[in-house]
This record gives sequence, structure tokens and C-alpha cells, in this order.
Amino acid sequence: LSVPRAVKPAGSKGRASLTGNPLDALGSKVKQMLSMLPESLFLMERSEASLRDPLWRCFDREMGVGKALLGKVRGDLEQLKGVCEGQVKTTNEIRNLIHDLNTDSVPKQWQRYAVADITVTEWLADFILRLDQLRQLREGSDLQRFELWMGGLFFPE
Repeated sequence: LSVPRAVKPAGSKGRASLTGNPLDALGSKVKQMLSMLPESLFLMERSEASLRDPLWRCFDREMGVGKALLGKVRGDLEQLKGVCEGQVKTTNEIRNLIHDLNTDSVPKQWQRYAVADITVTEWLADFILRLDQLRQLREGSDLQRFELWMGGLFFPE
């Protein structure tokens, strides 16, 4: 098995680095994360009758939180993808995001609801399940009979 060697610039002295661009590995992780997330989350349909229903209003608030957080997560990941591809310049926020994802930590700007101390991979899987429940809520016809995962709400109190 041969190990590829980095090319030394002409006239350089010393050893060439065998390490590639650290953003390459992160770029593939970011693309995988983006592929797992839904493109968007649609809000519940509003009517006069639904606005009078406290259960509907509760789920509508949850839907708003989920939609906003999905937008933030997708936006951050899209920006980071651009940085990894050399199309976007880094900012302090993106540098912090790079650090968090490289250490498998949940970025602070994504921590909008309480969860145990988990990795970003575990957090993303949990977040996708929460979004899926909200999608099922929106598509369901009877909120009174919906089998709800209480722990999957952003603010269950």
C-alpha cells in the first residue's frame, strides 16, 4: 500500500507535508449533514377555527421554532460548505462552527432547546426526528388523536 506524498514547491527545502487540507474531510461531513436534513419545514395552515384551538396554537409555536432552527442549521452548514469549497471567506462565527464540528460538539447557536451532553452527530439525529414529528403533525388530520412524542417537542412545558 503506497502513501501519496505531497508535492514540494520548486526550490523549497525540508520535508513536504503529508497532510491534506483539513477542510476537505470537514466538507464531506458537512455535505452528509446537509443531505440528512429536510430542505424546509412548512408551517401549519391557519384558519379562524384553528387559531381558537389551544392545542393547535401549541403545535404552531413548535413548528415556528423548528422552522427557524432548521433555517439556522442549514444556513450555517451551507456557509461552511462554501468555505470548504473555497467560495466563501471565513468569519469568527464560521471558525467557531469549524471548531465545534471538528470536536463533534453541538454549536452554541444551535442549542435552542435542552438536551443531554451529546455529540453533534447525535444532536442532528435527534433534531431530524423532532422535525419529522412536526411534519407528521402538519400532515395529520386530527391533532386530538395524534400519538405525540412529548420528549420530541422543543418546549414541552
